[in-house]
Amino acid sequence: MWKTTGGWRYLGQRKMSLYPGMFQAPNGEVFYAGPRPQTAFLNAATGVWRNGPLNRLIRPDNIKTVPSVMYDGVVLTVGGGNVGSQGGFAAASEAESVDLNAEAPQWRRRAPMANPRRHHNATLLPDKAVLVSGGQREGYNEHPIEEAGVRPAERYDPATDRWSKLSSLQVPRGYHSTATLLAGTEER
Repeated sequence: MWKTTGGWRYLGQRKMSLYPGMFQAPNGEVFYAGPRPQTAFLNAATGVWRNGPLNRLIRPDNIKTVPSVMYDGVVLTVGGGNVGSQGGFAAASEAESVDLNAEAPQWRRRAPMANPRRHHNATLLPDKAVLVSGGQREGYNEHPIEEAGVRPAERYDPATDRWSKLSSLQVPRGYHSTATLLAGTEER
């Protein structure tokens, strides 16, 4: 449902994952970036959904474990989980993006993170870089966060498609953690 000045509008039915990546696309529609491979666009004025570009890069088993951010109409997803060789839920380091400004948007691989992680945070920075922090190498049920936590943060520069390692967390942050960008003061 969508609240309008005239009341509520039905937006059609579409099966969604928990924690969907939803963004306002440059064309004004709402873009469902996943975590499922079939992305979609919603026209909120009409309530009509249409399929977006199929993300063949996303693994179908990383539901609920992959964050995404949008900068300049480009959606970036990073990491996530997959079933490991021992049956646990190992983390991934892959990154992919889709440019919603393109006439025919398509997902493409980006440089991978240095640290595989799932249940992590991705925070857009003022310079359009992306800060990735926290997360776990294994699922939260398989190993305690003290063992499986990923402490080094990483910064992604979309202009160069490169990651740089940053300082490490003193306390590991995993499932249901958050990261918030706060206003700071300029050092002199």
